Amino acid sequence: MKPKTIMIDEVEYIRKDSVTEQACTLKDLTLCIIRTYSAGVWYAYTDYEAENTFSNVIIKKAKRIYRWGGAFTLSEIALNGIASNSKVAQEIAELKINRVIELIPVSAKAKNVIESIKTYEV
Repeated sequence: MKPKTIMIDEVEYIRKDSVTEQACTLKDLTLCIIRTYSAGVWYAYTDYEAENTFSNVIIKKAKRIYRWGGAFTLSEIALNGIASNSKVAQEIAELKINRVIELIPVSAKAKNVIESIKTYEV
């Protein structure tokens, strides 16, 4: 059996695969498919209700969806996910993007599908 926690310099660390809840910094954020004017398509958490939603947006736990299959539109991606041969970039903790065109909330089904896809590495 693997330990669930470890102590280093009096700080307790929890195994990544044992964490089942989202970090508190994601509270009140919505997981969305985000289409931008020139920065591509993102799968990330954002403040869906923000006043400046379509100008400058801060996104968290963001993955760029570089290429996808299994869905024709971004709406379909948000509803059903993408094919396993799609190219999804590694996660970035936080970034600011400009000129957002669409924010589409992600369904639980799509989240499970997208999270199961291995991120693309060169």
